[in-house]
Amino acid sequence: MNPLEQLSDIHLPQQVSAWPLAWGWWLLIIVTLTLIFSMVWVTYCYMRDRRVKKAALKELESIASNDDKVSMQVNQLLKRVALAYFPDAPIAALFGEPWSDFLSAQMPSNKQQEFKQQFTLLQQDLYSPRSSFPAETAIELAKIWLKNSTPPSAAKVQNANRLEHGHV
Repeated sequence: MNPLEQLSDIHLPQQVSAWPLAWGWWLLIIVTLTLIFSMVWVTYCYMRDRRVKKAALKELESIASNDDKVSMQVNQLLKRVALAYFPDAPIAALFGEPWSDFLSAQMPSNKQQEFKQQFTLLQQDLYSPRSSFPAETAIELAKIWLKNSTPPSAAKVQNANRLEHGHV
């Protein structure tokens, strides 16, 4: 008898299934989804926080520099932006020197003094019958504040909220 006739056919093993996944794959999926969600969230927050700034800069460009009321328009624009970024601070009632102090406090420390001097002159122009403050300077001053102070850090928002209690 031939010994080869006694052999059975070759049986292939069962195909290896991808399911259930090994724990390493689950970990990779979770890490990837977390990273994607985090990137989307950070992008959303970045865009949300800069939406007011972008709109203010666009509106600032539309202010006519030959208008007699540029100082008033710039002041109102800065007030609206400050109210948007510091909703819990009592900003609406600020005017004159306290308003100048508040705005300059939001600037980087190396630019505060110069900004305050210029903005005080703009504030004085609001109450004069004829505008003497250069419109281009008023617009440039607002741009400087918007670019350097918005959006504010969480610490600056918290400090502004203490304004109500007289701590600033």
